Formats: sequence, C-alpha cells, structure tokens
Amino acid sequence: MENLVIHGTYFTSKNMNEVESHEDHLICIDRCGTITRTLSPTNDEYSQILNDARQEERLIELKANQYLLPGFIDLHVHAPQWPQAGLALDLPLTDWLNHYTFPLEAKFADSHYARYVYQDFVHQLLSHGTTTAMMFGTIHNDANVELARQSIMQGLRAFVGQVVMDNPEQTPKYYRNQSSTTALHATEQFIKKIFALAKKTSLTVVPVITPRFVPSCTDEALTGLSQLARQYDLPVQSHLSESDWEHGYAIKRFGI
Repeated sequence: MENLVIHGTYFTSKNMNEVESHEDHLICIDRCGTITRTLSPTNDEYSQILNDARQEERLIELKANQYLLPGFIDLHVHAPQWPQAGLALDLPLTDWLNHYTFPLEAKFADSHYARYVYQDFVHQLLSHGTTTAMMFGTIHNDANVELARQSIMQGLRAFVGQVVMDNPEQTPKYYRNQSSTTALHATEQFIKKIFALAKKTSLTVVPVITPRFVPSCTDEALTGLSQLARQYDLPVQSHLSESDWEHGYAIKRFGI
C-alpha cells in the first residue's frame, strides 16, 4: 500500500529536448520516499486509491496553480564557497582565488566549521528544489566526508569531489597538498570512505576525481588521478578555460 499519494498535475522529461505534463494524476510514494507508480484518471484503480488515501489522510491535493516538478540537478557547485555566495566578485580569477577563496576554503581544516557550513548548504539546496548536486569540496578529507554525510542525512543525491592542488607555483603554502604522493593517497582514502558510506544508504553518494584545474596540479598528480579514475571507475570534474589567465597558462604549459 502507498504511504503517500499526491493528486494533481506533474511535469516530467519525455526525452532530452521535450517536457510533458500529466494532469489530474496520482503519484504514489512508498515508505522509503520512492515513487512506485503514477496513475491516470483512466486507470481502473484510480478512484479506489484516491478515495482510500483521502479517507486515511495519506493524500496531498495540489491546488489548480500548483505543479509537481522533478528535482533540479546542479552540475557544478563549490560547497565550501557557500559562506561567500554573492560576495567577493570584484577581482579577476587568480586574484579572487588568492584574496578570498583559498583563505575561506582553508578554514575547512576545522571539521566543526565544515559541519556548520555544510549542514546549512545542503538544506538550502534542497529547500530550493535541488535534489542532485555535483560538488567540489576542499583538500580536507574529513570535511569532504562530512559533506557526503550531510547529503545522506538530509536526502540529497551527492557527487562529492576531494580537491587536489599540489602545485607550489600556483597555490599558497597554507592551502595545498604537500606533494602529489600525499594528494593521491588522500584522494584514495576519501574514495574508500565514501564507498563505505554508500553501502549504508539507499541514496546515491559518489566520490568524484577532482583536480581543481590545470594550474593547481602537477603532472604527477594529474597522471595519478587519471589512474584512480580508471581503477575505481569514477567520474572526473575540473575547470576549463574560466579566464584568459587560465586559458593562457594551459597553452603555455602544455604547448597546445
């Protein structure tokens, strides 16, 4: 039996280019929060399920101007930058990173601070309709695991990346991996911890290989991360050509 029934109009994707609406339908949800089926008014069980849910107070009736939508998917969000959202927009990328963002992200070495920020961050994503997010974390293992844990606790489908930045020429001493070796070891430990969390939940939580961008990583780190991606069959995220500086740096370094 359905634990909850929603009655009204919902929208869903028909394919990559089309969206379709379904009016006066029933959306049936089980105790785990999973949609088990949807019923149109022409379905033989429609009236019985609608009446039973209404009598047993398991029915949510959408108003004429209310619609049910699929959860939004955020394909790129920096979780540790939540405290400066909408702020610190006055500098070009390389100056912005060093003046505002690297100092902020370095604070996530404090796991209590990470829990405080990420608890609110995940809540805000969900409250605005985002149910899946591809996220950058920081270089800190414990903080990134906390981001995954908060996602599981609050019900967010999470793809979490432990940032790698080991290039001493382009990253500050106070916020960088000590070496490519330590960066790769920390990344693999993070992967194993997220896999362990994933075994304990029905929600999707996936570790993501995350070289921050070309300037932040040595060749050794990039090569090692690619090997981890293949070994564990994981997605990879990074940045590409965010600014003239980054674009020019990559061309100069790799000659392409």
